[in-house]
Amino acid sequence: GTHLPAKANGTSLLAMKTCRVCKKSYDPDDNGPRSCRFHTSSYMGAENSKHLGTGPQSSWNPRGVSYFYDCCDSPDRDSPGCTFGRHRSYDE
Repeated sequence: GTHLPAKANGTSLLAMKTCRVCKKSYDPDDNGPRSCRFHTSSYMGAENSKHLGTGPQSSWNPRGVSYFYDCCDSPDRDSPGCTFGRHRSYDE
């Protein structure tokens, strides 16, 4: 007979889905409310003077641009998401 490739827990790799939000592969039978981690906004840039303010406590140069996730202000493009939810497949 034909054998399907399997994951460690016995689930067929063909049954795995790809999340359209985080792009990770997941088992639909193991998809809980905190399975997917993502940002709710895009990574963006803003002028420092508008994003960081211009108070006297600032020792940075107000010229230039800061890049960050608008939802949580994380400056790291590779930071883990700040929001959790269920994975969502492309066929939902």
